[in-house]
Amino acid sequence: MFMKKKPKIEQLLVDGDILVYKNASAAEQEIDWGDDFWTLHSDFRQVMGMLDNELSQLRKDSGVHEMSICFSSPNNFRKKILPEYKRNRSGTRKPTCFNISKDYLREEYDAFESNWLEADDLMGIKNTMFQDHCCIVSIDKDLLTVPGWHWDFKKKEMFHVDPVLADYYFYLQTLSGDPTDGYKGCPGIGKVKAQRVLDKAIEEDIDMWDAVLETYEKAGFGAGYALDQARMAYILRKEQYEGLDKYPKMWYPEHYNEFSNAEKS
Repeated sequence: MFMKKKPKIEQLLVDGDILVYKNASAAEQEIDWGDDFWTLHSDFRQVMGMLDNELSQLRKDSGVHEMSICFSSPNNFRKKILPEYKRNRSGTRKPTCFNISKDYLREEYDAFESNWLEADDLMGIKNTMFQDHCCIVSIDKDLLTVPGWHWDFKKKEMFHVDPVLADYYFYLQTLSGDPTDGYKGCPGIGKVKAQRVLDKAIEEDIDMWDAVLETYEKAGFGAGYALDQARMAYILRKEQYEGLDKYPKMWYPEHYNEFSNAEKS
């Protein structure tokens, strides 16, 4: 994971959703006016300063000036596959200055979004499309399912995730699910059991998707259900990119022909 020699990275791919949420939340202030009357407010000038400072420090620490700030689209292709995806977040209040902070970054920086895609997908597509030229900047561990260079916030340095390890993390998520994002994975399989399944598959030279599929089948679920869970966990790469604002290609296992009827089961 840390052995590959770092090439000259030309662009940082910044998770704009987390960047804005974190700074806008930090700037909120509560005031108790007495008689049980409270207000919540933010100083947008403070938020702008916090955003600028964080991005400036990131450029300094990484030595990379060019960056793209990625935002999630209100439309999300995963919700068409699994309506429960991130449903638990609907109605949750965004921090004060959240939307105007996004507008500010769009005006002052290279910030973009694409219909149907999440910020994670934009970073995943670009990181695999321009390998050894980009680096993902996000605290979201789900991004470790994307091969390529990533930013370590604690060490303030880049590290590399090779394709095999990225796939391992992806299949781990496929089995264990993510309650925060609203998909369950395989019932009865948590992180520890998922690791055992995948480690055994690697030890016995068995394809990891075959091991995942067998685990779902033992739990009483067909290939179609397993495929849907995998698509919730899979952060898109260049192979799924159809063009800006176009619906993406769906992920399939490499030997999908063996499971040609998977979505019907």
